[in-house]
Amino acid sequence: MIKMIISDLDGTLLTHHKEIIEKDKQAIRKAIDYGVDVGIASGRMDVEIKEVLDIIGYKGHRISQNGAYVYSNNGERLMGKIFSADIVRDVYQFLTEIDDIKVTLFSENQAIVQDESMLNAIDDARLFFPIIADPHILEKVNNGLEISKISLNAENETLKQVQKQLQPFTEQVDTFISDPHCLDIMPKHINKGNGVQAILDSLHIEPNEIACIGDSFNDISMFDLTPHSYVMPQAEDKVKQHASHEVRHVYEAIHDLFSQGLITNQHKVTD
Repeated sequence: MIKMIISDLDGTLLTHHKEIIEKDKQAIRKAIDYGVDVGIASGRMDVEIKEVLDIIGYKGHRISQNGAYVYSNNGERLMGKIFSADIVRDVYQFLTEIDDIKVTLFSENQAIVQDESMLNAIDDARLFFPIIADPHILEKVNNGLEISKISLNAENETLKQVQKQLQPFTEQVDTFISDPHCLDIMPKHINKGNGVQAILDSLHIEPNEIACIGDSFNDISMFDLTPHSYVMPQAEDKVKQHASHEVRHVYEAIHDLFSQGLITNQHKVTD
């Protein structure tokens, strides 16, 4: 039986207008009414995940920045991982020598670029909180500002080339294409799958008792945890190979779990 559903946000549950379609909200609330726990696993910041959970009306589990930070639904931090200042400085310096990319540094709840010219109205439209420009960002890193994710925005082919160019750093970082126009650089061994596992360990839930829904390379690690994995149709074939089902919407995945008898009346919460 399914005890928990974990969903990605962008390209999965969340539209480009920071909205959740009504059918998805209804299906999630139905699953909750049947006693199924819900969590969000995203490359976004924790404060943004809280905003989405507010839309749903539920205090779910939160896996932010691809697993750098993990919080249970009671607010307990289960995981928090940052880069060393040396790695941030070395990777950032390497990236500044590459043309046609935008580099954003993330602390737990803040997105920062070094130059105002990198600010983009389209980015702000997709985010719940604005990116800030700080020309002294590297000084602040040296003085203790904790960075947990480095994101690159560019055309998809450019990102794939940059991902190959980052191979000299593979002992210190992991990289995921989290969106067709976004490459995330993470501390080593930080991914959504390990974040989900931290929640499962805390609740003594088995991987076959969860369902995961996503659409990109940073979702593969959680797809590989469970046989109940659902991928969106726009995902690349290499991502689809790791999922057991393809759906167009989150509500279709939840309906499938009901139709398989994996969520039943035995779960249902009664007054």
